[in-house]
Amino acid sequence: MLFYSNAFNLTDWEQEGVDPATGIYIRHIPIASLSANRLLGPTFTLALRFNLFNPIDYGFGTGWELNLTHIDTEQPSDNTQPAIDTLVLADGHRYRLQAGSEEESILKYKRTNTFQIFKDTDTTYTLVYKNGTTETIENGKTTVIKSANGKQVNISWSSDNSFKMTDNDGTVLLSTALSSTAPRVLPAISGTTLSPPHAAY
Repeated sequence: MLFYSNAFNLTDWEQEGVDPATGIYIRHIPIASLSANRLLGPTFTLALRFNLFNPIDYGFGTGWELNLTHIDTEQPSDNTQPAIDTLVLADGHRYRLQAGSEEESILKYKRTNTFQIFKDTDTTYTLVYKNGTTETIENGKTTVIKSANGKQVNISWSSDNSFKMTDNDGTVLLSTALSSTAPRVLPAISGTTLSPPHAAY
């Protein structure tokens, strides 16, 4: 999203309708409530949200994105300028990545100390939150969500942006598949994928 403003960090991305602070329309659609590792965590609700100013299609249509932390990399129209990396948190807040090394990366407009981000390699980042939760981002996508007790959810991604979530035991919590007409979200219980799809958008 080359158009960027810190006003997006004043927005409640889980609300429905027009945001009074920015005037943009927001849509938030819960998909599944997940509690991994036999209720030991992590626990979270996977959802789709709509951002009018996001021109990227992640597989759900332009402007629609999952509420998973990710990094968008965009190339300005002037190819002489470096690519722009934007960190988008699960809660919808977004920050421009300005620098990165083994030390904490610099985020433009970050004013609170609720989390830290570290650049592990050229393509891997680790986010550490004050509540003990950590997230691993590889090639721009979240691949691990780990709670403070060490239990985690692993997310494996395919080239078409479909993905599968598993816990420490290898239990499949949720998997997705993309058809030629619409993305399909397939819930899974005890490693068995249900059919037909639970939801299609």
